[in-house]
Amino acid sequence: MSSNPKWKTPITMTLMEYFATPFLVPHEGFVKLVRELEKEIGKEKTHKIVAKVRDDCARELAEKMADGKKFNSFNEFLENFIPAINSQIGIADASEGYVEESPDYALIANYTSCIYPEIYKKWDAMDIGYLWNCLGDHVMINSFCENVTFDLPECLMQGDEKCKYCFKWDEKK
Repeated sequence: MSSNPKWKTPITMTLMEYFATPFLVPHEGFVKLVRELEKEIGKEKTHKIVAKVRDDCARELAEKMADGKKFNSFNEFLENFIPAINSQIGIADASEGYVEESPDYALIANYTSCIYPEIYKKWDAMDIGYLWNCLGDHVMINSFCENVTFDLPECLMQGDEKCKYCFKWDEKK
């Protein structure tokens, strides 16, 4: 994994936006806090607490992004979800990849590079990145639209060559 030069592009935000960044933006202080809690109360208990907070934050963010909208199709979900994510994190180009056709899924999006694993790798915290950012995607996506199911069978944060985001649409949900 090599650093992408576009990730050095400055972003502009107000002080209020900086202090109200969404839960998924990584922060070195957060990693240090998690590591200290692991020492004090154990890794399992710490990760259980982090997962609960992650899920609560993911639901809150998804509800804010969806703004009460209900989506009637997978295309309508996509037309709303991607711009909502980009507007919340303020980073439109945090990853690069390609779409894969599939008879089994409504969409497979493969990300071959992403700023998040690079950041967490630098901090020697890929496990925390996976716990906080990657596993939170399930809760956020399902909270944003209950008709969408999501699977992540491959993940850069787990050492795979790509993140493979597999989406299905379920009319019955």
